[in-house]
Amino acid sequence: KLQGVKRITMNKYIVNVLTEDGKDDIITYADSVEGVVENIINMSSIDKLFTITDSVSKEQWDFDEDIKYIRNLKDLIDDNINLMFEVCKDDTI
Repeated sequence: KLQGVKRITMNKYIVNVLTEDGKDDIITYADSVEGVVENIINMSSIDKLFTITDSVSKEQWDFDEDIKYIRNLKDLIDDNINLMFEVCKDDTI
């Protein structure tokens, strides 16, 4: 066992998205819902994000967001900048 190494738990998420082929459910793995959003933004074949569901807890996040817009904003940011964000369950900041 490695001393001082933090173990990251990857959760399985079911993500409802829109691609050029239509609506589809895909599976992705991440350590948080924010990680799922980042994964989806990095998948150029996905145009829109509808829902993310944790496959174990069944907790669901609703988005109905155009990912192309967010992807274009991300492309404007220097790769050396570390961005952090948090997904909220309601419209509060």
